[in-house]
Amino acid sequence: MVKNNVKRVTSLLVVLLFVVVVSPISHADVYDLNTDTEHVMDNDKMLSDSELMELEDRIQKIEEKYGAEHLIILNKTRDWSGKTGQKNQYAKELYRDNGYGYGDDNTGSVLLVDFFPPAGQRNIEIVTFGRIVDKYQPKVDDVISNLGKKLAAGEVYEAVNYYLDTLEDTHSRMGTLNESGEFESISFISKIIIQSKNIFVYLIALVIAIIVTLVPLINYRGKDNVTYMTYEAEGNFNLSNRSDIFSHSHTTRTKRADDSSSSGSSGGTGGGSGTF
Repeated sequence: MVKNNVKRVTSLLVVLLFVVVVSPISHADVYDLNTDTEHVMDNDKMLSDSELMELEDRIQKIEEKYGAEHLIILNKTRDWSGKTGQKNQYAKELYRDNGYGYGDDNTGSVLLVDFFPPAGQRNIEIVTFGRIVDKYQPKVDDVISNLGKKLAAGEVYEAVNYYLDTLEDTHSRMGTLNESGEFESISFISKIIIQSKNIFVYLIALVIAIIVTLVPLINYRGKDNVTYMTYEAEGNFNLSNRSDIFSHSHTTRTKRADDSSSSGSSGGTGGGSGTF
């Protein structure tokens, strides 16, 4: 009996050691999904109840309009020290394993913010999925930088809202869901209309017009444009013979690219990480 108890205790210790040392972050270790909201996980109560519900409502409206599901995870009390590389994987698994994402490609994203480390070492992790990956990737670095500034100032609600602003801006340039719940890409005319609402478009056009007008004026200002040909009577000079003499020849060939080769990120993920 004593030997059996010793074996059980030994086995239990081995299992516990394996869990602590070897296993990555698991859902049970990190977050309880039984939260008050479906898309904003704030177990440490960093947001007020009203802020929490406003953000949840906004995320659901984005999903209904654009066909994309976004998840926010805020952590303050759980120690993830030494597990920075696993946060990205955890975010992906939490998103996929719990049925998040819209459509066959699971379009959407995860914003994971870890407040536990000291200032300057706190982590921001963004993971994108589906059709938003390529369109959102060019702005990820700027988004993380701006998020870091707001979060460092304690503006958690403002930071999450800013993140949703950037997502909604990206979605609006891609397309919306139709009445059947199917995604429809935005038309070329609609893209022009959206772009025309940006005042910077008009400013850029104005600057280009000024440059195009002024450059020729500046180049010809004060120059004598009258040459010896100005007063020559038409027909007084006729070119009767012309020849081109080449000392050598050289031919180059360029291999044509194979049209069948292409690349893309369909079904993949994107995103980035940073500290604040």
